[in-house]
Amino acid sequence: MYEFQRQVLSKVGQGSVSLRTILLYESGVSCDGASSPPVTALIRLIEQLRLFGLEVAFPGAALGYTWAGVLWQTGTPEAQRKARRLFVSVTIGLIVVVLAKPSVQFLEATLCGGGA
Repeated sequence: MYEFQRQVLSKVGQGSVSLRTILLYESGVSCDGASSPPVTALIRLIEQLRLFGLEVAFPGAALGYTWAGVLWQTGTPEAQRKARRLFVSVTIGLIVVVLAKPSVQFLEATLCGGGA
């Protein structure tokens, strides 16, 4: 077990660890020395971007769905068309963010030399 993993596990019990740290630990992003440091850094950067996307996506989706509901309640046909488009766009955005994890895992396996 890596030192970072030990630290995270000890801090989880104390309640002094951030959500991002726990998610990075659970994601298991590591090339284990199988590739060059720049590739490992690239993979960690991509994983951090994915986690940032998750942190932003759900509150953003809540705002988007709320605004779509407000538009829908106005009752005009034009506002309801806008609300429908917004609802579909927010849903597609959430699907993209949620499906990013398998994409990152595939990229990690490919770049770390593990194959697909």
